[in-house]
Amino acid sequence: NLLLCGTYTLDTGFTRFGSIELYGWLTDGSFTLLNRHDEGAGVLDLKWLPYNTMGSLFCTVNSIGQLNAYSMEIGLFEFKRTQSLQVCEKNDGSELCLSFDWISCEDRSIILSDSLGRLAFLECCDTGELVCSSQWKAHGYEAWVADSDSW
Repeated sequence: NLLLCGTYTLDTGFTRFGSIELYGWLTDGSFTLLNRHDEGAGVLDLKWLPYNTMGSLFCTVNSIGQLNAYSMEIGLFEFKRTQSLQVCEKNDGSELCLSFDWISCEDRSIILSDSLGRLAFLECCDTGELVCSSQWKAHGYEAWVADSDSW
């Protein structure tokens, strides 16, 4: 009964600063803050890896073009970054990773959209790290959401 929340604020210079907040759902239906991690860049999307039996794994995408992976041991409410992957060419806030979805939980592959209309296919390599295996210009729009029908 855990809830992750990604946040960001926009300062006067149009820079996004964000955090990851972990909440516990109490029996009375309310939520309590269990942990907060200042991410630095604005968190634009985050998702748990579904059906993961080895602990909890989740990823975020942010306002400086990165996908970050985190792990959290079951029963503990602390998480640590296990990988940071720069997906967009620029990390100055002009290219944002907007959304992602797990295509395959078993293979840990991901589809990711960015603010320039590109899609990126990320997959887990032999070392367990995610790598960008292909990236292409999909359209001329800013696509905020990427989703997979793998479920």
